[in-house]
Amino acid sequence: IHDNDGNFGYIKVYENDTTHIMTECSDAQNDLCDPSEEFSFWVYPTRRPEGNLKVTIKSPTSKDKENAAGYFKFDKDNYASSTDVVFSEDDWGPKEISVYYNEKAARLAVSDFALLITLDVSDANTEDDKFVNTEQSIQPIDVTLMPSKISSNATSVTVVPPSDGLVIAEGDKGNGAIVSSYDIYFRPCTTEMKTSTKVKIIPTVEDQVTLSRNEISNWNEQCHATVIVTAKQDGIEEGDHYVTLRHEVVNSTTGDEILLSDLSPLLASNVLVRIYDGDTAGVIIQGDGGVTATSEMDFTEPSSMEDSVENRVFYEDSYKVRLASEPEGDVTITLWSKPVATDRDVSSTPSGRNFTERHQVYIGSDTDMQDRFTLTFTPSNWFDDVEVRVKAIDDDQEEGVDYLNFASQPSNLALLQGPIALKGGEDENIPSIGTPRLYPGETDIETFIPPPGVTIGNTTLDVIEANQVDTLRIYNFDVRGNEPTVGTLLTDQLYGFNMGQNLIVAGARQSDGLIYEQMEVIEMILSPGVDILNVENTSKAVHVVDMSDSNDEVTIEDIQGPFIVRGENGDDTVMVSSEDYKLDRIQALLVFDGGDGTDAFILDDSGDVGVDKVVTVTRALVEVESMKPPERPRIDNEASNTPYFSYWLDFRGAVSGMFVLDVTDGNKTEINETRNVTYPIEAKGLQDFIQDAIIPSGARNTCGNS
Repeated sequence: IHDNDGNFGYIKVYENDTTHIMTECSDAQNDLCDPSEEFSFWVYPTRRPEGNLKVTIKSPTSKDKENAAGYFKFDKDNYASSTDVVFSEDDWGPKEISVYYNEKAARLAVSDFALLITLDVSDANTEDDKFVNTEQSIQPIDVTLMPSKISSNATSVTVVPPSDGLVIAEGDKGNGAIVSSYDIYFRPCTTEMKTSTKVKIIPTVEDQVTLSRNEISNWNEQCHATVIVTAKQDGIEEGDHYVTLRHEVVNSTTGDEILLSDLSPLLASNVLVRIYDGDTAGVIIQGDGGVTATSEMDFTEPSSMEDSVENRVFYEDSYKVRLASEPEGDVTITLWSKPVATDRDVSSTPSGRNFTERHQVYIGSDTDMQDRFTLTFTPSNWFDDVEVRVKAIDDDQEEGVDYLNFASQPSNLALLQGPIALKGGEDENIPSIGTPRLYPGETDIETFIPPPGVTIGNTTLDVIEANQVDTLRIYNFDVRGNEPTVGTLLTDQLYGFNMGQNLIVAGARQSDGLIYEQMEVIEMILSPGVDILNVENTSKAVHVVDMSDSNDEVTIEDIQGPFIVRGENGDDTVMVSSEDYKLDRIQALLVFDGGDGTDAFILDDSGDVGVDKVVTVTRALVEVESMKPPERPRIDNEASNTPYFSYWLDFRGAVSGMFVLDVTDGNKTEINETRNVTYPIEAKGLQDFIQDAIIPSGARNTCGNS
């Protein structure tokens, strides 16, 4: 939401389509230029400026020292790489900016370019500082520039998905299915290249989508192909899921990769496909351009645009809603504009701000805008898209930009479709802090000496990474459908659970799922549906896995650190064994708390006929000789910072209340403290209670000096 009150004024950019593709061409090559590649966008202030307001629009320029002309121009007859738009008190309505390829620009030498057209408020020529202060928020324009169709240097295969992303839905043709498509362009469009270039389209997950073509080798005269993507109606309740379409570019004859002018391989980008399941109940929400944006507008101001259907694209936005599958009866969905605050009540907040939660937008249809809106779908119209319009409330309240309210997102690992790596410790790939920039006459001494009478805690100087506890929490709770979700856990990796797989980026095979290092505690909260977790091996970190509901399965082969499985509801099974049917790879404490239901804890040691001659079984413990962890004391600052002495407290069935914590120091009598602890409480809070019992806050010196 762009505010129009107080000391804020914004420049807004409106595009009909956020996907822009252009091709190099020149006046002498008009037959090789596609006129449809010319495009335009609109620029305007969200409030009446006080005096003149000048916005400079700049084209990116070539790095060629001999030709620094901009790649784009904003007038057919003018080759300048920038243009100015001036608004005034009497003329501040939307202005259309046209974009053309600049024939004077240096030619691409290797492949296509992803470029940005930027917009800046001209400080020297703008009389209203409200717009100068917010110029960093002006949205740039994304443009992909492809080589000329007769380029002698550059080669490209450009993949262009829809601006909203590629979204499809299972269903019968014409009755529920959503079919989408994307485009592929090939340059240069010469006879030789058309006959020698093949693009293979490879889905990362099989049997999920149907493609209108699995490879492109017979290019048309425009060297342009459209690929239609349809979801397979599989009858499986798997919930919403994803597939990535890889594009492999090879020589049609030899199958070898094609090299660019810099001898790097010719690559094409991937396309992520979101598939809405037609076998589970769900709601499909599709935005316009991926972002819903709206502006406060005071239509009573002089020279303001009219509040009309024709103009609403400049200050309103919309999204579409429908169901994913046919309901058994009527379904009512209530849309609610949630009241939110726009500023925090802190000392740094300017005076006069409103800290209350209040409605910021109206939602509804063309004729009915309010803070609540109801949609009704029936078995006969469930597949029809319903447009929901969003309009900012002109509230006459100056609102800050540092308190952001993010829409909630489902906790679903399937949303992780790219390689993600996390590291708990120090990373050699992150550069150290560089030499500081100093004012004239300023010096930077090696060791800072506090002024007389000033005490500064040296906490940061005493931080030893090996003693820190880094926690990784993994949530996969919002998974729907009755199809089991399957994941595999390794020492430094979790993959499966519908996360991205078989990805190739820049020609290199990527690791699947989630990669992590130097974590001390790893918690996993899995879905209420059926979960299957295969634990092949672990690090020495403490692992806690919450299986939630349903009949879940966990198979454990190897653990090197404490591993706790909470079965919760359902009939859960934990199978412990290795490929050779031994338990000797269980080298740490393994706990299974089955919870409600009829649970099974199965240990298979049938392959160990030599070492394990005795099985110790008690009411709560099973142990064989080979599974005992190595007995050694904790070594301070050792490479592994696993909490060697750690405790898991589980108050079965407890929702709230209080418990008493007694802290003593064993054989000594120096510490004997009691603390009342309110439940629920996080581990950090409990650690603070223990710390306060050991060293009461009143007896401590400055942190770092105790």
